[in-house]
Amino acid sequence: MKKYIISSGLVSILLLTGCVRYSDGEPVGEAAEEIDEKSIEEAEQAQAEETKARRQAEYDEKQKKEAEKKAEEEVVYAEQTAALNDTITGDIERFDMIWDDGWRSTMENADTIDPYTAYENLDTLRNQYGSLKVSMIDYDLQFLNDEDKDAINEFISDMRLAMDYRQEAAKKGMEMFDTGNAPPSLISEIESEIEGGDGYLMDALANLAEFQVRNDLETSE
Repeated sequence: MKKYIISSGLVSILLLTGCVRYSDGEPVGEAAEEIDEKSIEEAEQAQAEETKARRQAEYDEKQKKEAEKKAEEEVVYAEQTAALNDTITGDIERFDMIWDDGWRSTMENADTIDPYTAYENLDTLRNQYGSLKVSMIDYDLQFLNDEDKDAINEFISDMRLAMDYRQEAAKKGMEMFDTGNAPPSLISEIESEIEGGDGYLMDALANLAEFQVRNDLETSE
């Protein structure tokens, strides 16, 4: 009878041992822990991939908006630089017209023109250049980038100096018609003033051309 009891105990122990890993077909114990850890790792990986995809989408959207904003700003900048270029081109035409009407028409007819008319023509030239110098200071350059702003400021500075020289040439021309004397020394001074003005004019146009080429604008001849 004692032997039977021991055997029954062994059978019970064996049955319990068989239930350590499975209960009703489900893993328990260490096996269950391994499956839980694997599930957690898979969930964490999926979450990480989802986060990565979301961040990439956010980055792509940000890049898209920045590209659109930049494109819009470039369009506006192109329109503003074109408008400024039109204004400058108009002032250059005015600069040439003042010289042609005031100086060339007078000096080409110096032998026959009435001295009072000649004097008045040159005085008008000086006043018109004075007004043009003021209008160039009023250019709106705030929207320009640094490179373009420097080029236009140099253009303005050189143009104003060119007009200073031409105004001085006109002043000496007025003296010539006022006194009725044109000594070689005075003619030489007038020519020197004109040459100095032409030099600054060339420098001004060179700076303007850099601005125009950089922004695909119609260049001045």
